[in-house]
Amino acid sequence: MSGGLSIPEIKTTLDEGGSVILKSRTWHLIQTTADSIGFFVDSKPYYLHFEPVKQYYFIVQTSYGSRPVVTEKSEREFILTATIESIKGPEIHILNKINN
Repeated sequence: MSGGLSIPEIKTTLDEGGSVILKSRTWHLIQTTADSIGFFVDSKPYYLHFEPVKQYYFIVQTSYGSRPVVTEKSEREFILTATIESIKGPEIHILNKINN
């Protein structure tokens, strides 16, 4: 879920030719069969490893002149935040390429 300003894109190692475009005040569902996703920060990949069949919830917050802050939340916190802030969604992104 993204709040505040728009984040133009998130580039991953699973789809190096494309990117996930995040819209402000919209929650996004990213599905993958991979056990990790590499995210590019300043052109360098950083990997997040995931447990199989587990769902993860993150909130991205931004402000002018600073980098986005990503916070992992429980399902309950995520749903409450999305409801209170009238967040739209989901927008679905499927990343199929297994990379790590």
